[in-house]
Amino acid sequence: MKKAALSLLVLVLWASLAFAASEESELRTITEGFLKKLLGKRTFKVERFRTTFDDDTGFYVVALILKEKKRKPRPVLLYISKDKKHLFLGTVFDAKSGEDLSREHFRRLMPEVAKVPKKVDLKKVSFRPPALGEGEKVLLISNPSCPHCRKLVPVLIDHVRKKNPFYALYYKTVPFGKKRKRLEELIECVRQRRTDIFWDFVKRCYTSSEKEAIKWLKGRAGEDFVEGCKGNEITRALEADSREADEIGVQGIPAAVIRGKLYEGVGNIRKQLMRK
Repeated sequence: MKKAALSLLVLVLWASLAFAASEESELRTITEGFLKKLLGKRTFKVERFRTTFDDDTGFYVVALILKEKKRKPRPVLLYISKDKKHLFLGTVFDAKSGEDLSREHFRRLMPEVAKVPKKVDLKKVSFRPPALGEGEKVLLISNPSCPHCRKLVPVLIDHVRKKNPFYALYYKTVPFGKKRKRLEELIECVRQRRTDIFWDFVKRCYTSSEKEAIKWLKGRAGEDFVEGCKGNEITRALEADSREADEIGVQGIPAAVIRGKLYEGVGNIRKQLMRK
């Protein structure tokens, strides 16, 4: 009788392990298929692939190390719906508290990689003017197409203007998605050619639609100015900012370099920069 019970237990355990391996294989296939479409012709390799199902969010959590030819290996975290029909790339926050849930997910799956907050070599960081405020330099890394960034950036700009904190805010645009958006080019163009309206325009980009933001810029700088916001100088600056973000280890946006450390997520940045 004991021998039969033991055999049944072994059979159950074997079946569970086989199912888990099969599910992980399916999730890996979905993930690699998505990355091929996202990265296009760029050659890549997936290493240290780990998954779990998170009951709180109802998503499969996937952590991996992405290796591309000309880039340093970088950690990636993404989410797959329970029915495996939808994939989410980005940071997940608790809607009520603003807590960065993704940070804990990644730490749980890859504790040897997750370092929070990460020390940054400030020699690799370029603080490109104009700055908002005065004092210790803080670099905000963001993109107006990022939903979470849109919650943080306008509030942070208002905070600096009203509270006059002891830091100077600098801004850097990084890509969000496969294709560069027009607003990314315009923000860089205004930085280079109309510093007097830079922060007003940045805030407008995060509080309005692209069409409305461009209309606002035309009203302030002229239609000819907007039409002329193109060229190699703008492209080179955007590409340099993207490379720099990779080099200092940015995994998701919004992100900020504060006192030599890299913070990511709305909640973490607000705690550091908007303390009462």
